[in-house]
Amino acid sequence: LLLPTISKIIDRDFAKYGVSIVNVRGTGLRRFARILQQKDVSKPLFIPVACITDRDIMPDCAPAICIDEGYTSIDKYPTKRRKWKTESELPTADEKEKYVEAIKEKADGQNVKTFVSEQWTLEYDMFYSGLQDEMLEALVMVKYASQNQKSKLEEIREYIKNYSSKEEQAAYFYSFFYNESVSKAEFAQTLASSLLTSYSDKADELISQLPPYLLDAIRHVTEV
Repeated sequence: LLLPTISKIIDRDFAKYGVSIVNVRGTGLRRFARILQQKDVSKPLFIPVACITDRDIMPDCAPAICIDEGYTSIDKYPTKRRKWKTESELPTADEKEKYVEAIKEKADGQNVKTFVSEQWTLEYDMFYSGLQDEMLEALVMVKYASQNQKSKLEEIREYIKNYSSKEEQAAYFYSFFYNESVSKAEFAQTLASSLLTSYSDKADELISQLPPYLLDAIRHVTEV
């Protein structure tokens, strides 16, 4: 519900443009993208397709916040069975660019274009870019019983103040999803409802608080 809701608020309603959303569950990007690409590249399907995916590079502060408080630097990360990487493990801009390009190459071609999060993941990037109040309220509504929501919201807001950087604050917010204590699907549904109520006539205000890659993806599939 989240992306269709955003598209509706910013006057690029998916329903109006006949846009469909397919959840490829993280591993099916290449397979689904190829379905919408012609073998003969000179005769492409005139169907714009936006593949939205995570960059999956943690900010350096995230392992200690989301996984284990002892993971404060590379030398303290586990050496076996580790599937995650951090910004400091790709220290140069060139390395990061090559990493992102490798993600895009899995699906890009013809009218299929991949849009990669600028930071880490969808939820992290959205919190990092803006909408912190709305996202915290949606988180609390999903995680806690109604009688506890007000106190828990204030408790989390106060706790976040202990972190001085945007990266740390966004990582703490994302820790609820990383540890699977909050359902991403339920959160997205709750946040979508909140955004529709709060921003139905404030498109520019919403746009200013969204990650650019999401807006670019929506524009790609709704260009006339």
